[in-house]
Amino acid sequence: MRALHTDLIAALDHLRLAAVADGDNLTVEAGTGRRQARRSIGLDGLAARIDAHPAQRRAAVAGFASGVAGVVKAPHDLLAASWGFVEAAGRLVPAIEHATFGLGVIAAGGEPPWTVEFVGELVVAYYLELDRGVEILTRSRFEGWAVTPDRVTCAGRSLLCHKTMSGGLEPFEATGLEAYRFGDGYDAARALVMADVDYQRCRSGVLFAIPHPHILLVRSPTKDGDALDGFQRAVDRLYEEARYPLSRALFAIEEARTIRALGTDRIWPLN
Repeated sequence: MRALHTDLIAALDHLRLAAVADGDNLTVEAGTGRRQARRSIGLDGLAARIDAHPAQRRAAVAGFASGVAGVVKAPHDLLAASWGFVEAAGRLVPAIEHATFGLGVIAAGGEPPWTVEFVGELVVAYYLELDRGVEILTRSRFEGWAVTPDRVTCAGRSLLCHKTMSGGLEPFEATGLEAYRFGDGYDAARALVMADVDYQRCRSGVLFAIPHPHILLVRSPTKDGDALDGFQRAVDRLYEEARYPLSRALFAIEEARTIRALGTDRIWPLN
């Protein structure tokens, strides 16, 4: 447990949260004065997950820390808490998280988040952007809205499209790759809206990767095995260097309709 404490404290520190060991738990603090928040975080759920999947320990710890941060740093806006779907729809935005994100939310005392399974160990979570900070969309709030999942996902895509239209792809190093790197925390999730903002390109097919939340690597399909190997090497390097690694996988957008993890039958419908 001590090693887990050390790893999680480092992950929380990167998210600007102070954490100290307290027996088998961690005490986590954010803010000062009247806005200070303090939570005692139990680690049993995370420890069990890591024991079952030791190869992805760093990703699992970082995903858990992201969930904790989402609760501890939330402004808990009382006005926003009363919003129905119509009021909230224009502020919903998706983010791709590791599956342990939900464990972190619950461990920090938050309600279970509303998430949608993506591929592998990844899920899509939704945030409400408020005047001061963000709040995680919870399962109970979603259920209280009495709307279909499609209405939430479409609302999130709409706002993310709007954010993405303000910029574009940029060359990535000297690799022949391009990248979305807005630095707003939603770069990996831009995979969900590429077909909306660049339809013609995605209609022909696009390859992409999301080694961590702050980059979306893109390239055109190729029959050149060396080029594909080079893409994979770039992804592996970014994954290994990341504070919050997401996935080593390469993905394809096919006919602007689905996302597929290469070499698998796992797909995500875009329509």
